[in-house]
Amino acid sequence: MTVLYWIALLAGIVLAVLACDLLGRRGIGQWPVGLAVLALALLGGLLYSATVVSFALGTGLGYLAVVGAGFVRSVSAHRRARRSERERAAQIRRRQLEL
Repeated sequence: MTVLYWIALLAGIVLAVLACDLLGRRGIGQWPVGLAVLALALLGGLLYSATVVSFALGTGLGYLAVVGAGFVRSVSAHRRARRSERERAAQIRRRQLEL
């Protein structure tokens, strides 16, 4: 049965990443996948089903990967914008000193 749990885990990861991508392209956002993760975890606990819990864990890991990548992307864009603003201000100061 362990192979079945690994398959459920991998299927959950793949489906979560695909669902987040499709919902993001539609402009809905990724929050429905997060709700599905919570619902699957509760369902797995209520049913005492290791397969459902494994699928919920995979879905959660996939969701975490997508949300984490988005967070890293936004932090890096913010840093890049701050750096370019700092360089632009330094360039303006240099021009003022040259005159």
